[in-house]
Amino acid sequence: MYIQQDKSQTDYSKEMDQLNREQVSMDDPRLIQLIRNHWIENPSDAEYNLQFPDLLDPSAGQAPFVDNRMSFKERGFYVECGALDGETRSNTLMLERLRKWNGLLIEADPSNYKNLKEKHRKAFSINACLSIYPFPVIMEFKQRFSQGKLIENEKDRGGKKGTIIEVQCFPLYSILLAINVTRIDFFSLDVEGDELKVLQTLPFDQVDIEMMTVEYKHIDLGEDYLKNYVENKGYDSLVKIGHYRQWANDIIFKKRKT
Repeated sequence: MYIQQDKSQTDYSKEMDQLNREQVSMDDPRLIQLIRNHWIENPSDAEYNLQFPDLLDPSAGQAPFVDNRMSFKERGFYVECGALDGETRSNTLMLERLRKWNGLLIEADPSNYKNLKEKHRKAFSINACLSIYPFPVIMEFKQRFSQGKLIENEKDRGGKKGTIIEVQCFPLYSILLAINVTRIDFFSLDVEGDELKVLQTLPFDQVDIEMMTVEYKHIDLGEDYLKNYVENKGYDSLVKIGHYRQWANDIIFKKRKT
C-alpha cells in the first residue's frame, strides 16, 4: 500500500505557515495535499532492522489481546501514536509481522522518528504530533524518549528535564485523509496525557475504528471520563492493560455491534 506524491513544490513551509495561521479545517484540500506530499513517508521495502528480531510481541499485552478479539485477522490496518522508535513497546509490530498488517506510525519526536525509520517498518509514517485542536498548529514539545509530551502550560514546561523543541501538529483526521484511509482496525494512542483531547478532534461519524487501546494514566479528567466519552461514541470497554513497571496503563475498547 503506497500513495503517489508530488514533491515538486520545494518551498512548502510558507504555505504550511499560512494554513497554521488560518487554523484551516481538518479536511481543507490544501492541508491534505501538503501532508500527503511532504510529511507522509511510504512503507519501507527493505528487510526489518530490529534490535530484538526474535521478540515477536514487544507490547505489554495489547497486541495479542487485539489479535484474539479480531479473530486473528490478516492484512488489517492499524494506526499507532506515539510510535516511539517503531519497536520498543510497540503495540502494532506483532500484527505487522505475524498477520501482515499495514498501518500508519505517528511520532512527534524527531530523534525517535529517526530511529523508527531505521527499523524499516511496513507502514506509512509521519514525523508530526497529533493536534489537540481541530486544525493544524505549531506547538512546543518536550523530548524525553517515551515520555515526550506537548507543552500546554508552565507545569508541562517544568518538572522532568528534556529538550524543548517546536513541532508541527496535525489533526488525526487530516493525516488519515492524506493517506486515503478512514477504516481502521486498531488504533493505539499513547500521547502522555493528551489522549482525550486527540479523540475529541476525531469525527467518529467519518472514521470507522474497530478497536482501540488508549493510555489513561496522565489524562487530567481521569479514567472514568475517558471511558464514558469513548463508550458514548459507540464502544464497549473490554479490559485494562497494566504493567508492573508502568509501561502500560491502557483501556482497550471495541466498537459496539448495532
